[in-house]
Amino acid sequence: IGDSAFNNCDNLKTLNINDSITSIGQNAFSGCDALSQIVIPGNIETIGYKAFENCTNVSSIIIEAGNTNLRLAYSFDGIPSTTLYVDRDIYGGYNNSPFENVGITTISIGPNMKNIDMFVYTHSSHLPISHDHPTATAID
Repeated sequence: IGDSAFNNCDNLKTLNINDSITSIGQNAFSGCDALSQIVIPGNIETIGYKAFENCTNVSSIIIEAGNTNLRLAYSFDGIPSTTLYVDRDIYGGYNNSPFENVGITTISIGPNMKNIDMFVYTHSSHLPISHDHPTATAID
């Protein structure tokens, strides 16, 4: 999905991503105020800079299991209050917090997630985290 493809589509309520799509460009869905849920399927490998910025009505973000790691770049900036379910490894890179300025109320970690990049949840302190990972005993 190209850069700014659906930027500020105020009436976009539902997002279904085809299996053949592997990346979401920068600002692709930024400002889509009617979106209430974002589901990132396992075929997506990269989500661009501020791809979902200021989607102010998103109440949940679901990152499904996949065969590759997911690379993000401040992708969800400005979402005020949401729950997050993650079921695969996510990488942001140095000084690139994918969930910075996101009002995450709860994070649930699925059984397929094994590594969390050190910058992924920067500026998202005191998060309530639950997990159903079969071998995890603690989350630091």
